Amino acid sequence: MSGTTWQSGPARQPDCAILTCDSGHLPQAVVVARRIAAVEPEGRFDIVIATPDTDSIPRAALDGRIRFTGLDVSAIPQIRHPISRIGLGTFYRHLLPRAFVGEYRAMFYLDTDTWLRRPGLQGLFDRMPDDLAIAAAPDFEYQPTLEEAAQVVDPSSRARQAALSGPNGEVWQSGALLIGVQPYLDSEADRRVLSWAGANEAVLHAHRIGEQGVLNKVCGGEIRMLDPRWNWQKRRFLREEMVARFDPWLLHFCGRDKPWLIGDDPYVATFNAAWWEGLRALDPGFAPHARPGSLAALTRTPRFGLPPLDALHRWRKSRREARREEAARPGPAAAVAMQALIDRAEVA
Repeated sequence: MSGTTWQSGPARQPDCAILTCDSGHLPQAVVVARRIAAVEPEGRFDIVIATPDTDSIPRAALDGRIRFTGLDVSAIPQIRHPISRIGLGTFYRHLLPRAFVGEYRAMFYLDTDTWLRRPGLQGLFDRMPDDLAIAAAPDFEYQPTLEEAAQVVDPSSRARQAALSGPNGEVWQSGALLIGVQPYLDSEADRRVLSWAGANEAVLHAHRIGEQGVLNKVCGGEIRMLDPRWNWQKRRFLREEMVARFDPWLLHFCGRDKPWLIGDDPYVATFNAAWWEGLRALDPGFAPHARPGSLAALTRTPRFGLPPLDALHRWRKSRREARREEAARPGPAAAVAMQALIDRAEVA
């Protein structure tokens, strides 16, 4: 069904931390991988980046601990992703267990917009149950106990949950997955996910969701709960005071602001310097861009070309951002609910 087409070196360890992407996100993948190597230099696991676009691998990244491989992606269904800026590369993660069967016992998959805060991966592999197929953290957006009472529920999110969730309404966040290679393949999760996606393109477009929705629909009832601190997401919790309180292992910048862009989220901005340094190490000519629609973008490229009108537009934008920040501020109930969620985790 899938396999590797090229490799920079052989597997050396029984487990791996692994990223997969097309050429568009290879520099970010290298930054994430190098961060893992720096945080866990003695880890008994490989760090792998699998891509179909081997010609785009940064040459400066080939010396070091990262193992690069080519990835055969011919099994990916030829559908149009509901969100044009994302693309079908998000489905590549479901090719990985079959591509590396016989090489790795377990793999920890992570998205290219993640950041390992502290050591813990080796311990996660050491404690992993032998019969585990997939473990994932809940998607915080679909955990009503994490919202404050006054928070307005997004109707489209609830409709999406009803259509694309597990049998009991489970919605798992697929940006970090702990996978037992052989149990995963025994369940044929990869074939079921890709087959369902190919046959239900209209459903995905109706709800504007891609790979994560398919994983939840097909495998939601089989996934075990990974400690949420292995996929720490969403603006309500991805903020200085909540990170300090709960001390997560892995941060996931799955929102609109990314650490390699100039954006509006003040916490994400604290990671800009580290990301820019990592990207410049691969490309000395790297220059950060402002996220489209951000205050920085509106300053650089005024919308109207009339100074008074553009100033008013930026002021209104700053007011909206301030309200957004205030609305995302968690209260005591959210923190208590998060601790309860952590305590329920099956894999940590």
